[in-house]
Amino acid sequence: MGISKKTTTLATVAAAAVVVGLTALPADAATTTRWADFTDLTGPAGALTGALSLGIGAFPNATIATDAGTRNAGVVSGATTWLSPTTPVGSKYGTSRNQEYLNLPATTSNGPSTTTYTFDTATPTAGWALVLGDIDADAVRVSATTATGATVSAAQLNYRGGFNYCANSGTGQPSCTGSATDVPTWDPATATLTGNDGAADTSGAAGWFEPTAAIKTLTFSFTSRSGLPIFQTWFTGLARDISGSVTSTADGGSAYAGATLTLTDANGDAVATTTSDASGAYAFPGYTAAPGYTVAVEVPTGWTANGSATRGVDLTTQDAANVTFELAPPVVAPSGTIAGSVLDEEGTPVPDVTIDLDGALADVTTTTDDDGTYDFAGLDVGDYTVTATAPDDFEFDGPAAQTVSVDNAGAAVTVPAFRLAAVIAEPTPTPTPTPDPTAIPVPTTVPSPSDAPTAAPTPGAVGGRPGSGSLPATGAETLPGLTITASLLLGLGALFALGSGSAAARRRRVHARTER
Repeated sequence: MGISKKTTTLATVAAAAVVVGLTALPADAATTTRWADFTDLTGPAGALTGALSLGIGAFPNATIATDAGTRNAGVVSGATTWLSPTTPVGSKYGTSRNQEYLNLPATTSNGPSTTTYTFDTATPTAGWALVLGDIDADAVRVSATTATGATVSAAQLNYRGGFNYCANSGTGQPSCTGSATDVPTWDPATATLTGNDGAADTSGAAGWFEPTAAIKTLTFSFTSRSGLPIFQTWFTGLARDISGSVTSTADGGSAYAGATLTLTDANGDAVATTTSDASGAYAFPGYTAAPGYTVAVEVPTGWTANGSATRGVDLTTQDAANVTFELAPPVVAPSGTIAGSVLDEEGTPVPDVTIDLDGALADVTTTTDDDGTYDFAGLDVGDYTVTATAPDDFEFDGPAAQTVSVDNAGAAVTVPAFRLAAVIAEPTPTPTPTPDPTAIPVPTTVPSPSDAPTAAPTPGAVGGRPGSGSLPATGAETLPGLTITASLLLGLGALFALGSGSAAARRRRVHARTER
């Protein structure tokens, strides 16, 4: 069959891979497939080199080295020979029509040729396949190693089966003719794929693999069983997308723009970096459909991740959407201050005045210093009420409470001075005393009979004889509730005489004025 060559450099292929790997795709994009591109082989027969790029994120490029001859060797366009969607590999990875593959023969002397693909890093453990075609009058032994040099087992090479791409009927089939029974046989013991038993040169016999190991080197040892056969090699892969968002706990949960996110593959290699857009969204589109990815958000200095700053991602069966992160802003220690002073009516500072602060997360009390000032430090943003308590003998000349706001962290707020005025007490009038009436002294002791003068005996009326008549007077007469003594009678008599004398004197003065 004819061979179509391309003039493609490794740098061009690598650049194409980067473009494909980083092209923005819709977050709900369907799984996409890619078939590998090859550079033209260069060098002399027996020392040909080239390169491969699958063009899917996280799938490494590879260099190719072969000791095959140049007969029919080279990159083929896929315009006339391809794998249709009805083939086993095509049903999963799509058609390879117009997608490149590599033709390689035996050595120049038709001896066994060895072709080795050395990947830049180990391959993913899923999401890609390789196809060996035109395996009829020849055989290919497959071997591989890991990044540590360990041998990949036949089971890890994961042979999926044989088919004949020329034997399928229907739309989209190549024009070649083949038999559905003409398929190669896989021997896991020797890891060898062998063509038909008769070693006849036929068309379309192929087998495919989906390796499950992380492969660093992949080698095909090709042997001609009859004639001058060649073998074909295709590489293909599935690409899926990773998307999510970054938000901030500030302002009740807002988009965080400009966050740096890094995608790491299963080998621990960072394969891509991106940043969140104005809506906080980000995407890693077009990455090999394999497990073991990690997305990590770079936490800005002073911030913290609300939850994990890394998320594991598995693209084996579907896109990974809603891989989200939440960042919390720095916790700023309250640093606002509120300060003020208390002055009297002459502007003199008043010390020891009690000041209360009530407001956002604060309820504290202090007193003014000797210079009449006070302050509250370490305050959160918010509104506060500052209340002063007037000392004894003072009252406020203005408000006793003022409301202020700490608008931002570290704000210093000055409260207008509280003004105090001395309280001037009004004098209390002295009441006029009410004179008490003069009391007449009343003796508290009743004189005994022995205290009264002894009265001369009154001559008796009987017989006119001395010693006869009434009993001598005792000096006291008794009325109910009152005892009248001689002393009392003498006192009353003196008062009466005094009164009579005073009245007579007034009459004489009146008479004298009349005579004048």
